[in-house]
Amino acid sequence: MNNKLILTRNINVLNNNKSSNNIDVITAFYSDERIREISLEPFSEDAALGSGILGNIYKCRVKNVVKNIKAAFVDIGFATECYLPFEETDKELKNEQEIVVQVKRENIKTKVPYVSKNIELTGRYVVIALNYAKENKDLRIGVSLKIEDVQKREDLKNAARVRIEAMLTELKSINEKLFEIINGHVSFIIRTNAGDAKVEEVSSDIEVLFKRLYEIYLKSETVPSKTCLYKKSADYIEAVRDVDFNEISEIVTDDKVIYEELMEYMLLNINGDKEFVKSVLRFYDSSVPLDSVYKISDAINEALGKRVWLKSGGTLVIEPTEALVSIDVNTGKAINSNKNNKDKNVLAINIEACKEIAVQLRLRNLSGMIMIDFINMNRDLDNKKVMKTLADELKKDSVKASVVDMTALGIVEVTRQKIKKPLYELLNP
Repeated sequence: MNNKLILTRNINVLNNNKSSNNIDVITAFYSDERIREISLEPFSEDAALGSGILGNIYKCRVKNVVKNIKAAFVDIGFATECYLPFEETDKELKNEQEIVVQVKRENIKTKVPYVSKNIELTGRYVVIALNYAKENKDLRIGVSLKIEDVQKREDLKNAARVRIEAMLTELKSINEKLFEIINGHVSFIIRTNAGDAKVEEVSSDIEVLFKRLYEIYLKSETVPSKTCLYKKSADYIEAVRDVDFNEISEIVTDDKVIYEELMEYMLLNINGDKEFVKSVLRFYDSSVPLDSVYKISDAINEALGKRVWLKSGGTLVIEPTEALVSIDVNTGKAINSNKNNKDKNVLAINIEACKEIAVQLRLRNLSGMIMIDFINMNRDLDNKKVMKTLADELKKDSVKASVVDMTALGIVEVTRQKIKKPLYELLNP
């Protein structure tokens, strides 16, 4: 296993790109000798320009209820009002009403930030969620399907139920109003990382998240609107929080401040064994730049181009537009290498393209509607193989992505959830 999480400061990598001056920290996932995913962390002072608000929770004021689009626009103190659909709240909204919302999607080009009254807080082992779209008569506790041990699943679920019910009982005794806000709407999801954790560690995570949720709503009762009630952790901290050490062998950084911050965070939140933390967290101190070793800037620059060469000689042409992302698969130089078996050759190129497309979507953070024009194939069986390969590769994505269908013209439609701005927009605002 040679999978690594790499963290570095922008000044070490992108200082030759004038449009990237607002980028602070770069987090990259390195696997199979290449960069497969990149996160760019903006400077915090850019929050007024649209960076750094994703995941934050605000007390806001409803400014404009628009019934014909079944949504409202709310003021969180951001540069522009945010979009709140009715389906993301629990009752009819009124102008000037004050409510608590969470930013679920950043502003992307002409689209304003998307907010919801359904709050989510994520820990290493657990996600706590409030869903106001419907009331739950029974406490809902889900367990990641990737935890396959049946006994472990039951142990985690039972321990979680006992701890949550005790906290709800305690909440009812000290604050009836907040109990009514949370009870009947709260649910918990036990994450994949909990599969290797002790039941006590998962219970502790639940307690921390529940108390945080309580403190957010308690604070909302005493502060004015447009107040940030909770600011999420930096992207690179969240990346480390979510690391599965069965899949990641090492976390590497060449920045001493980041190294010390991660050392403290990991000892407090992941593993109190200092020897273990030192074995997986490495400070890179060498005359050879970290970027030169892992080719981070090369990966970023290549991800800003529209043409990607496949090892077979085929190419992908990737073109994002306002409405969708188009990807064209071409034979390039590959088809001439096997003229006697064109069908087999075309299938091989399309299969290779499926794997590379999945990588490029993650690397470039392309989302929304994605239309892929594969090389035409004559056999239905080959089309099915390509569709299955693409679906399987998309399952590796941490962002929800799925294959919708193949049109009559042979175009494959894929959807990928929009959460953050794509790489090209961050570096070319």
